[in-house]
Amino acid sequence: MSGPPVILFAGGGTGGHIYPNLAIEQALATLPNAAPFQPLYAVSNRAVDRRVIESIDRPALALPMLGLRMNPLAWPALARSYRRSIGMLRQRFDRQAPAAVVATGGFVSVPVVHWAMSRGIPTVVVNLDAVPGRANRHLARRTAHCFTAYATAQLSSARVIGFPLRQGSIGDSDPGKARRALGFDPVSPMLLIVGGSSGAESLNRTVAALVGKAEVAQALQSWNILHLHGQDDPAPLVDAYRRAELRARVEPFLDPIGNAWSGAAMAISRAGAGSVAEAWANACPTLFLPYPFHRDQHQKHNARPLVDIGGAAIVDDPADPRQGTRALGGVLMQWLTDADQRQARRNRLIESRPVNGATVLAQHLQSLGYNTAT
Repeated sequence: MSGPPVILFAGGGTGGHIYPNLAIEQALATLPNAAPFQPLYAVSNRAVDRRVIESIDRPALALPMLGLRMNPLAWPALARSYRRSIGMLRQRFDRQAPAAVVATGGFVSVPVVHWAMSRGIPTVVVNLDAVPGRANRHLARRTAHCFTAYATAQLSSARVIGFPLRQGSIGDSDPGKARRALGFDPVSPMLLIVGGSSGAESLNRTVAALVGKAEVAQALQSWNILHLHGQDDPAPLVDAYRRAELRARVEPFLDPIGNAWSGAAMAISRAGAGSVAEAWANACPTLFLPYPFHRDQHQKHNARPLVDIGGAAIVDDPADPRQGTRALGGVLMQWLTDADQRQARRNRLIESRPVNGATVLAQHLQSLGYNTAT
């Protein structure tokens, strides 16, 4: 193998593991005296990873690794997927190993980190969630280079940094200019609704039910709405906004998303670590509806720092649109109708937002001498 050394970025299963790797890659390429390198993404073979990789146009190695399961009946298949993943890594790098490995978590990171450590390749593990998953708790014990976007006793030796955000995650600092770039009126307030890279069915159904209520539709008459529905069927949303006579743009996703966050006067969002970080970096007051079916409720913990500083609120998602409208309706009306409080929340977010962790991680990789292949 010839040419610049390869840096292997591992993480997959959702865009939430892949986009932070892109952020680190972008930061690494723009450091002063940056040495050339070739990025390669180790992801899962799930369709969501394929869509994200295609959208960012990066070379990828799709590993057959399965998700970690506690059910013993699943262990034989898990072991086979692990062995096949290790085999693919050995085949891909049979002549020249990558110069460094960055793993942002998720089950696909496990075979990559194990293989890299066995080869003596400098390996950096990055934890993104407030509650570390099983993979990250396991991997953090195996590398001296561990970072976390949240301080947590479960990773007590990890260095705490800001969440790594890619360039497209941060929009124009002038909300009016950001709205104009999206094709909206720069003066009218904008409501952003986003459920994450895979969408959020119950969130979408709740919003559709809410805009059917006369008082909510009335409060939104002067607003523009940008609703990113993910992979869910957009027809019920489009119909709900049409019947409510609201100005709404309904899209599956938006990339880059930075201007959507910075141009929004407020947002309704799931609380994946990436969405929380984007809301904070763009100082967007947000009503977070954490995904209700995670056993460890880590999305609720992800949003807690923004709630504590007064820039956000957490609303439990009961996963039933009738109950959801009751849970979300009251606080949504308060936020829609109080511009002064929204501005106060934005100011608190501006005053407290952390430094982009992508730069910190890029500098650390550079200090490891990534330009010398192992």
